[in-house]
Amino acid sequence: KLWTLAGMGLQLFILCMAQAIFIIFYSYFVDFFTMGKNYDAAIIAVGHTGFGLGAVPVSMVTMTAVCKKYRYSKLAFFVVPVIGGFLSNITNAIIISKFLDIAHSMQMAMGL
Repeated sequence: KLWTLAGMGLQLFILCMAQAIFIIFYSYFVDFFTMGKNYDAAIIAVGHTGFGLGAVPVSMVTMTAVCKKYRYSKLAFFVVPVIGGFLSNITNAIIISKFLDIAHSMQMAMGL
């Protein structure tokens, strides 16, 4: 029933634009500067931008595209998949489990 989402086109567009703007600013002002303001930091920021807009495969494609034009970054191709693929999945599982536990305890407290 995708037609039920037809009226939400403007809201979804605004949400996608806000996400894109936020991840660009975050990647530049946080990732790039905290990683050392060098070429590896730039490629890590590009990878984080891809991860923030999609998933780990998107980050790998964006890093590959930049590296094909300039040069390869061993550090970025090691750090981004490990952090994005492995650690974020573990932390997401823990966070989601904790929130489900909280929601269940709230449901039990309400007697539902």
